[in-house]
Amino acid sequence: MGIINESVITKFRKKLFNNKKVSDVHKYKTVISCSRKEGREENQDYKIVDQKNGIFIISDGMGGRMHNGGGICSRITSNTLHFEIKDLRNELILGLTKKDKITKRIKAKINYINQIFYHSKKEVGEIRNCGATVDVLFVYDGIAYISHVGDSSVSLINKKENSIEKITDEHIGYPDNFNSFSPIEKEVITLHGGLTSYVSKGDEIIIDTYQENLSDDKLILMMTDGFHTVTQEEILKIIGTTNQEDVRENMLAKARNPDEIRKGYDKLKIKGYNFDLNKKTGDNKSFILYCHSGNLLFGGYDGKK
Repeated sequence: MGIINESVITKFRKKLFNNKKVSDVHKYKTVISCSRKEGREENQDYKIVDQKNGIFIISDGMGGRMHNGGGICSRITSNTLHFEIKDLRNELILGLTKKDKITKRIKAKINYINQIFYHSKKEVGEIRNCGATVDVLFVYDGIAYISHVGDSSVSLINKKENSIEKITDEHIGYPDNFNSFSPIEKEVITLHGGLTSYVSKGDEIIIDTYQENLSDDKLILMMTDGFHTVTQEEILKIIGTTNQEDVRENMLAKARNPDEIRKGYDKLKIKGYNFDLNKKTGDNKSFILYCHSGNLLFGGYDGKK
């Protein structure tokens, strides 16, 4: 092996770690995250918040009588994706790959992880019938690259317009008469639908991808289904009017004791649908709230905490 000139190594390191152009466009100033074990024996949710590299991952391991090893699946899925996306970011900085390949690369890696679990879980007792949902946010050069599998959600909040929009669709089975229900009833049915896509589901799974141009007015909220008892309107009110620490606690309080979604349960009960609200309020709860600027609140909170 030939001797590598030290100046070459120095140039490489400077390009990789001190690229001023890249650091200027990555301003990860405000991120709020939360993960709480509620009424379950184990918190099978797993989240990664890597502000330095613009990588945010949230995964919900599947438990219950039909599944085991959900916590293992969510942890391995998240950490593997984190490692691979860091490599991808370094390749982007060095010019070894192009931005138009980002979505394809992340999607391919999710499917690769899925296949590893799918083909090995029947042979390994600890992960027999395991599974996990996963949502990935990779922020690079002012663009949010989002990948989604399962029934967690990613929403876009626009501070300037005081609006919130769910970007993702849950991968669940809906009843044939789904469109006959009211919006709040649909939210309840969605909470209790069976998953049609998750890591380890099959040799090929549904992986949805999205891109969003970011600005200082935009926030991205990633949540596991434990927070889906909180309506979009309630989320907007909580995020827009409280400081950073209170966002966590108010989101948790509303998810544990929901108001609006309870009305949907009551309406469906009259129609003969007996969904258990307590089952959902007892779910593990995790979220990541990413703000592209340092100013989180609509009213001007500085996000230092």
